[in-house]
Amino acid sequence: MPAVQKFARSGSVAVLACGLLVAGLPAKAGDWSGFFLGNLMTGYSTAGPAPILGGNSGQGMRMGYTHDLGNVVLGGELAYLPSPTSLTGTGMDEVESVSLRAGYDFGSTLGYITVGNLQDQAQTGTDENTVLGLGIAYSVNQDIQLSGEVTRQQIEGSTAGSFETGSILSMRASFRF
Repeated sequence: MPAVQKFARSGSVAVLACGLLVAGLPAKAGDWSGFFLGNLMTGYSTAGPAPILGGNSGQGMRMGYTHDLGNVVLGGELAYLPSPTSLTGTGMDEVESVSLRAGYDFGSTLGYITVGNLQDQAQTGTDENTVLGLGIAYSVNQDIQLSGEVTRQQIEGSTAGSFETGSILSMRASFRF
């Protein structure tokens, strides 16, 4: 039954995104300055040959600010995922991340890189990891952005002093104000 729920949730998000694209006003091309608040869906993470998130996904909230300097856009973001799927088998309770981004303004599209810190809190303790990422955002209209991002991080391994590298794909929808 969980697979049916995931499919229904993914279908709902896709229908909502298509509706927003059709109903959207013309985008403010080239203006990425301002605050944003939105939803993110993550999943499909791997470390070596074995999946970290077991192919499952999580949903969370994000907020941040970007400042458009012409062709260059700088900004920062805070993200929170409550109760994600177990990462490296620790049964995490929540994930928080803080990241900075720098990107190039292509008009209604923004390509960017991100660097930050990811903190996962589990029953066994708290781990902090460095995160590097690459993303693209599209401004549907003056208020709505859709984006995708791939991040890479080091996660403490099961043996002391060992680390595993993982990748997470996230899809995001945000409101700008």
